[in-house]
Amino acid sequence: MYLKDIEKSVKEAIAELLDSSDDALNLDASFLELGLNSVLAVELVEAKNQKLGIELGVEVMFDYRDVKELAHFIFQHYGKEVVPLFTGRFLAERA
Repeated sequence: MYLKDIEKSVKEAIAELLDSSDDALNLDASFLELGLNSVLAVELVEAKNQKLGIELGVEVMFDYRDVKELAHFIFQHYGKEVVPLFTGRFLAERA
């Protein structure tokens, strides 16, 4: 469940950077196919670091080719830090 939340969060950030709808973005498309250049990749990493309170390095954009791979990495390495963010949102949405 939380992996999907992280995927959605990454996808939303990309859509915002590209001034696009997140519904239009394919989770399996590479970052290059989505239109992320190196400048936008840096902005994405900075946005995720700020929003999730983690410390990703820009190199993750080259190590993980798409939204699913990056989300999986974030979940595996920062799960304990980011899951409470989604738990709170999930509970707020249910209230």
